[in-house]
Amino acid sequence: MVSHPDPPAGKSPAPDRSSAVDILCRHYALDNLDERELERRLDVLYRVEGEGDMRGLLSDLPALPRVEAPVAAGAREAPARGVAIAVMGGTERKGNWIPPRKLVAVAAMGGVELDFREARFAAGVSEVMAVAFWGGVEIVVPPGIRVESNGIALMGGFDHPAGENEEVVADAPVLRIGGVAFMGGVEISTRYPGETKKQAARRRKLAREARRRLR
Repeated sequence: MVSHPDPPAGKSPAPDRSSAVDILCRHYALDNLDERELERRLDVLYRVEGEGDMRGLLSDLPALPRVEAPVAAGAREAPARGVAIAVMGGTERKGNWIPPRKLVAVAAMGGVELDFREARFAAGVSEVMAVAFWGGVEIVVPPGIRVESNGIALMGGFDHPAGENEEVVADAPVLRIGGVAFMGGVEISTRYPGETKKQAARRRKLAREARRRLR
């Protein structure tokens, strides 16, 4: 068996190709790379052979911020219950807010947006009951939070793509999402702070294509 030497002191091992895809896509989400440069580097990634080539592909990029659990609110700060209701209109919760322990979101011929990327969660479990009736509930969560979803769709959609939030950190708060979508939709997605819905969709698409090529 051929042994591989340890990396030089002070240097971390070069990432494997799959990890390099994640790193490049995170830089795209943080606007360190535009779409054209991301696609160029992904294309180069399939052709590099040595560890030095792999490291060189990433060496000019800034250090990525550490994925951390969302800022925690004190247990007494979090309300026990809350509601977000949109009837033939729209309502949103976003920015620096404290989610209640149990939040009911109802969209009836309207839309509710719950953006948790800057929210201050209390430790432990917070719950969202989402009800979409001829309307939509959009739930945006940051990397680093644990999401558990269990919803029902009746002539509608209750979507939480697998593998959407893999960067869960230890002791992260838990967001438990349930409910029903009747001729409407509930959509759960992970986005980095500042990342638009279009950018996130493009990032996920490029990452899927990159991993497909690596198989």
